[in-house]
Amino acid sequence: AVPPSYSFSEASPPLPPAKTFAAALLVDAGTGKVLFSLNDHREWPAASLTKMMVALLTLEAIERREASLYTPITISKRASAAGGRSIHLRAGEIFPLEELLQAMMVTSANDAAVALAEHLSGSVEACVAAMNHRARQLDMHDTVYQTPNGMPLNNGLPPDISTASDLAILGRTLAKHPLLLQWTSLNRVPFREGRTSLPNTNRLVGRVPGVDGLKTGFTAKARFNLVTTAQRGPLRLIAVVLGGQSSSLRFHTATNLLEWGFTRFTQINVTENGKTY
Repeated sequence: AVPPSYSFSEASPPLPPAKTFAAALLVDAGTGKVLFSLNDHREWPAASLTKMMVALLTLEAIERREASLYTPITISKRASAAGGRSIHLRAGEIFPLEELLQAMMVTSANDAAVALAEHLSGSVEACVAAMNHRARQLDMHDTVYQTPNGMPLNNGLPPDISTASDLAILGRTLAKHPLLLQWTSLNRVPFREGRTSLPNTNRLVGRVPGVDGLKTGFTAKARFNLVTTAQRGPLRLIAVVLGGQSSSLRFHTATNLLEWGFTRFTQINVTENGKTY
């Protein structure tokens, strides 16, 4: 098939001053074509964007029928002790894989990420090795994972590192999983058999037309990160913002990228011999 061509304006998106964020990238999810980039190969702490790789490994394990959405997962002491943002899992509790995967991706639960990592690979360390292996397979050559959840380490090791370019690759790969986008498009997801609900950390959901994912991230060193995606008509875009000076600024920057992209870029079908590609 002939790849789509594009009509576009050369004007740049109306972004905040570059000093207010570390990197920005806008790509066509279908083709990978870069529509706008700024510092897209700058290495940066991934923070909770790290969980996107755990989600991918989980979804691929389900596709291989090595796990299912209903697989029971017993919470370990290590998972229950995960710091930062959590859903207060207690050691010995049992949850279906689906609930933990939703909690990790929608509300960014660090304890759910550890529980999934242990289930996937037998240990956190084995899962991190699998995460790095999958990154190499996806040509994410500037990404190095140290944890399953992006939490800062206290033992002198560097944090999980990635780039906007690599995270766009991961975002494009995850966007091929409709089930995940069903979850990350919700403002809240049920938890503990519906007795509570967990808020989506992506504030663009429900506010920017077409936004249905993907993941936020924050640490003091990383500042405010975001990989988000939206679809309007046949066009799906992925926007990455790293190192925003505030939460609202990362969302504002991503919104400007998406709106500019949908306004300026239109895929044109190429017709050849009466066939439309």
